[in-house]
Amino acid sequence: MKASKDLHSLLKQLNPKLHNNTYCYVFSPEANEKYSTASFCVVNEKEGVTYIMPQEKADALGLHYSFIGKLITLQVFSDLEAIGLTMAVSTTLTKAGIPCNVIAGYHHDHIVVPEKKAEQAMQLLNSLSA
Repeated sequence: MKASKDLHSLLKQLNPKLHNNTYCYVFSPEANEKYSTASFCVVNEKEGVTYIMPQEKADALGLHYSFIGKLITLQVFSDLEAIGLTMAVSTTLTKAGIPCNVIAGYHHDHIVVPEKKAEQAMQLLNSLSA
């Protein structure tokens, strides 16, 4: 399967998938292997490390966390040089008052939205494909 750069094609094939788990953001001033293993995504910054992990894993580790949300994976295989996909998604959600945190992986883009807005976000993302 080849990654696409064409925005029209990307939007038609968006195919968003809402994951069942709730996810949370955990911050640590230093790296922690146990947290990394439990995480969906790890972001290293000069201030420390952000771990995005299922809330149940954070609870099991006894961690303090913030921003509890739902993870949506855009199942279209987007090229890392594609232009406009993040903007189209974030603009659509912004107009509805839904914050989104975007994570770009090699094959797919993922967004984390507030748990209470997840179903609405899915409806809006599915409408982009129509």
